[in-house]
Amino acid sequence: GRIFYPVDIPLDDDKNKIDGLVEGVLVNPEPYTGCPSSHHSPFTLVEDMEWRNQISKLQCAGSDGYSTLAPRAGSDGFSTLTPPTPIEHRKGRLWEHARTLQTKGFFLDSSGYATAFRINRKHQESDLASNFDNFLERCKRREDIPDEVGCSTNLGCVDFYPNMSGKRNVCAYLLGKFLGDDDKATSLKSHAVCLCDDDNDVEMALACRKAYLPSITSESMQKLASENRDLIVTENADEGKVESLATEAALEMILLETQV
Repeated sequence: GRIFYPVDIPLDDDKNKIDGLVEGVLVNPEPYTGCPSSHHSPFTLVEDMEWRNQISKLQCAGSDGYSTLAPRAGSDGFSTLTPPTPIEHRKGRLWEHARTLQTKGFFLDSSGYATAFRINRKHQESDLASNFDNFLERCKRREDIPDEVGCSTNLGCVDFYPNMSGKRNVCAYLLGKFLGDDDKATSLKSHAVCLCDDDNDVEMALACRKAYLPSITSESMQKLASENRDLIVTENADEGKVESLATEAALEMILLETQV
């Protein structure tokens, strides 16, 4: 996928935005009860272009899956978002595999995805839907999947993406970016924690030092959590820790651990 970082908006001495210096997607936080006033300030999301350049190579996903900004008639700004190139015309190893699956009758969901696509059981014709479990098993064994393409299952869906991507690899990239990759003692197992809940998180969860699960959405993840003390379930219905409260409980545990 894509990686974005929050960046403070440049302000002048009177705390006003400096025109022309706002880069990225502008975010205006919505205040809520208990939210510190320091978190009310607008910020921008700026994309990690080093990662984007890597994943946009032709042996990965290419660059045709991105929407682009085009000039709007009569305007000095760039405000019209043009849709990405249709799958049948996209260059890149990922989209070559996508077209192969299309020839087999699969319906592909690429809406909102620049560097990935999903095959959902619910969106398939009856014959493919009825045999979808077999398709899932073939994907787990990586049958007929190119080396350059990765895949993972998620709630009756299969996600396909460049093999250099995937959640575990993104974590490893971020670790190297912020802590450096020269020290062999620095690894996901020693320096990373994550939040997760489903089968497509397993590889990342097992690679990190600890994984926190605000909820569990599959039997396989439930079994894995019961067998691994480094997978910590924070959901507790008896204590009212469900949904967003279970997520907050996980974040609080991570903050306490990193302060030690």
